[in-house]
Amino acid sequence: MSIGDLLSQTILLVASVAIACWPVAVYYVLSERTDAWYWLLGACGVFFLPMSFLAGVVLDSFDALNPLLIVQSIWRAFVPYCGLVLFFLAIAGLATMVIPRLFTWSCLRSTAQIYLLLALANSVGRFYWRNRERLDWGV
Repeated sequence: MSIGDLLSQTILLVASVAIACWPVAVYYVLSERTDAWYWLLGACGVFFLPMSFLAGVVLDSFDALNPLLIVQSIWRAFVPYCGLVLFFLAIAGLATMVIPRLFTWSCLRSTAQIYLLLALANSVGRFYWRNRERLDWGV
């Protein structure tokens, strides 16, 4: 693997997260408010984030950033995907809200956060493994 490949994959993964989060970011920059629209756009971004990231990782191409592909993939596996999103929210909330407030060593908190991120990655991978025929990405 060359530096160019590493840079390309990094840009792809950052772009796959940005595709899900840019509407709420643009709204906040332009309005500087956290009203109902902000929270609605944030919720939509969180809903699309796991599939966007999964498409970026699995397809390893900038074609994965196509919003139509992401929406179509969510529709094909809607019920299992909703379960994944709820699990994603629970683990992300635990990693960002609960663990930093624990009265333990910072090394232990960081270890727990890394473990939870690995659990998220594992759950997204299992989702793909179980639903690869439904998603029909041709991989």
